[in-house]
Amino acid sequence: LLSFFTRDDKQKQEELYQKLAKYDPINLTEPLSVLAKNKKFAMINAQNDNVFPPKCSQMLADKIGCPIKWYPDVDHYSFSHKLPDAVTDLRLFFRQDLPKPAK
Repeated sequence: LLSFFTRDDKQKQEELYQKLAKYDPINLTEPLSVLAKNKKFAMINAQNDNVFPPKCSQMLADKIGCPIKWYPDVDHYSFSHKLPDAVTDLRLFFRQDLPKPAK
C-alpha cells in the first residue's frame, strides 16, 4: 500500500491525499462527536493493530470525545479471535436503541 501511495511524484501524491482526505475519519470528527455525545457512536480496536495504528485510533477518539474498547493481545488480523467478545459488546451497545417490549 505504501508503494502505491509513494510511486508518483510529490505533487501527484499530494493530489491523491487531498482527494482521499474527505474520507479520513479525522476530518469527520464534528458529526462523529455529535453521535458520541448522544451515545450513538462507539469505537473498538485491536490493542496491537498493525493496519490502523492504535495511536491514530486514540487521536480520533480524543478528538471525537469517545472511549475506545480495546481488545488485548490481538492485531488487525488476529482480531477474529476476539469476535465473540466484540459481537457481545456491540450487541450491548446497540441494545440501547431497541424499542421497549410491549406489555
